[in-house]
Amino acid sequence: MKYTVVFIVLTIFLIFYTIFGHNGILKFVEMSKIKSEYEKKAEDLGNRISFIEKELDKISQDNEYLEYLIRKDIGMQKEGEDVYILDKNIYRLNSLMSDDN
Repeated sequence: MKYTVVFIVLTIFLIFYTIFGHNGILKFVEMSKIKSEYEKKAEDLGNRISFIEKELDKISQDNEYLEYLIRKDIGMQKEGEDVYILDKNIYRLNSLMSDDN
């Protein structure tokens, strides 16, 4: 009888420690989630690096594309070219005003 009680207590302790202990099942599940999040971030960063490398290759080989990017970023225009600057807030205000009518 005494050995049975000791065996049951020891078994309950081992089960408890296996689930809730320092390296238990709950910690394993938590670490698995964290690992999958970091793997997703690493994949996203890999895709971003790949995109940037392709963009860099395109910029270094195509001067017209480089010119396009520069003109787009600083708002310059070529001779004979018209540039229209659209303010999204004004467009939204005009569309709201026309809906009221």
